[in-house]
Amino acid sequence: MARKRLFLRLLLLAGLLLAGVCVAAWLAVRPAPVPQLTPAESAERAAIFGGPAASPPALYSGATRTSPTLTMRDGTRIAVDLWLPEGRGRKSRLPTLLMATRYWRRVGLVWPFSLLDQPPEEVRFFTAHGYAVVRMDVRGTGASGGSRAYPWSPVEREDTREVLDWIVSKDWSNGRVATLGISYAGTAAEFAAALGDPALRAVMPMFSVYDAFSDIAFPGGVRNDRFIYSWGQANSILDSGHLPHGTPWWLRAVVTGPARAGGETPEEQAADRKQHEANGDIYANALSVTFRDDVARPAGISIDAFSPHAFRAETEAAHVPFYVWAGWFDGAYADAALKRYASLHVPQRLVIGPWNHGAAEAVDPITREKGMPPNEAERLFERLRFFDHYLKDEGPAPKNEIIYYTLGGGGWRHTDVWPPAGTAERVLGLGQDGAMVWNPADAKSGSRTYAVDFSVGSGPQNRWHTQLGRDDVAYPDRASVDARLLVFESAPLAEATEISGWPRLHLLLAASSEDTAVHAYLEAVSPKGRVVMLSEGVLRALHRAGVSMGGTGRAFLRRDAAPMVPGRPETLDVRFLPLSAVVPAGWRVRLALAGADADQFARVPPVGEVTWTVFTGGDRGSRLYLPITPQ
Repeated sequence: MARKRLFLRLLLLAGLLLAGVCVAAWLAVRPAPVPQLTPAESAERAAIFGGPAASPPALYSGATRTSPTLTMRDGTRIAVDLWLPEGRGRKSRLPTLLMATRYWRRVGLVWPFSLLDQPPEEVRFFTAHGYAVVRMDVRGTGASGGSRAYPWSPVEREDTREVLDWIVSKDWSNGRVATLGISYAGTAAEFAAALGDPALRAVMPMFSVYDAFSDIAFPGGVRNDRFIYSWGQANSILDSGHLPHGTPWWLRAVVTGPARAGGETPEEQAADRKQHEANGDIYANALSVTFRDDVARPAGISIDAFSPHAFRAETEAAHVPFYVWAGWFDGAYADAALKRYASLHVPQRLVIGPWNHGAAEAVDPITREKGMPPNEAERLFERLRFFDHYLKDEGPAPKNEIIYYTLGGGGWRHTDVWPPAGTAERVLGLGQDGAMVWNPADAKSGSRTYAVDFSVGSGPQNRWHTQLGRDDVAYPDRASVDARLLVFESAPLAEATEISGWPRLHLLLAASSEDTAVHAYLEAVSPKGRVVMLSEGVLRALHRAGVSMGGTGRAFLRRDAAPMVPGRPETLDVRFLPLSAVVPAGWRVRLALAGADADQFARVPPVGEVTWTVFTGGDRGSRLYLPITPQ
């Protein structure tokens, strides 16, 4: 009898403990109210983005989800989640937002946590405002079947077309669809525009690539080794149905893998996941590439086969309006966005904020301010304004322009050209004494020698690493790193100086090797000696002769290869990533040159020591060109 009472007590205790865990979990994941803006936030959103200050109210409360499995033309099963607003009339017709991801459209949870599954905030927001939302696992990933030789393949893009057809065939659809997403999903959204599908009325690529070679895989022709390897490893683990290394233990304990789609048996799900084993190895392919037109092995294609910029003609023919989002600290994606804006002739609106990948962080490294507006709710309402116009015929047409944040306390600004009107290049001559002077003729002629330090790096929280997990971008005070680099510095600025555009470096350099990589850092130094990273430029010397591709940078083609002759001075024109920043009066402008970034990029050359000679002064001496915008 005593044992029975003990058993019942233990059972009761376990039940209470489980109930407590469930209540705690519910409190942690329960959906917050659908965001609404205060009058002050509405005014703030309008001041930043333009348009009317009034924010539309929510039309619905709650969303219902179904998870059908769609069978593609080749029999591959694609897992989809569909959310519809609760309480919609049976005859109501809704526009649809489509997001295609390779990072699991939704996670599966163990019981009883599966009972607490809630739609993401973005889904709740848009369904509340009268949209259907569809999220899909692209083939070879998540709960979908099939395999993928490489990202955004023609087969994957045709799957998007079939999902668009499925959407418009439904009685809840008004026949209008927009694609959107961050990172991989943003590029998938952009590729949808090239399909020319009449149902697609708007596209919103956010924090995503335009030229896959120069924006992410090989900036300046140097392999982005840490990103490609880590991204490939994480994707391989995800495609096997598990969470990547480094995921907290408590999350591993409750996540079963990608959420199953409805109508699929466990055996079918296992068969679909088995097909993922044939997925391509992105890192192995990258190791076989030096030039843009190299055929990657074993994929059998060049990188432009999955680069949006190579599909410009198809995208322009479709003429779908774009609203692009980017961050100054998100790898080279602000550069990607500006290249797209300049070269893609469709209606375009672009915003570039003081953000990392996905806008999880807003920071001004000059003023040290954090969390600047707009907040997430204000950004959601700005996206809603764009979709409402093109999918519901509501509200004024969004203006085609660039909205950008100027660091150093400059705030939000608008322009329709980049660099902004009135911007002009000013030249700083590099001197043998390490000084940079505004009159290049005054730069001291001669040369400086630098033994490349291959152990130096840009740190574990650099602009490239944020693209793996949306981590904060944080460059510690660069003074200690710069002590190991070749540094040139200006005198204190007499007045606050705005740099908005693409800085560039004309470097006259001789190397002791046939190849080398230049990692150039543009920095600002406070009167107290604090060194702030502003921008960086990368160029592999082998690619220095590549011709321009008409607004998208160097071609990086094999025919343009130009090995260095050891000891012979050669000109390297290094283009920095774009920026907009006000450097305060009394601060100095610094140029720091490295021959390696051990934290991020492949070593060039792979082995051996390298010594540089940088030539200064005179008509051919090294110079830094800064795009200066009048205050």
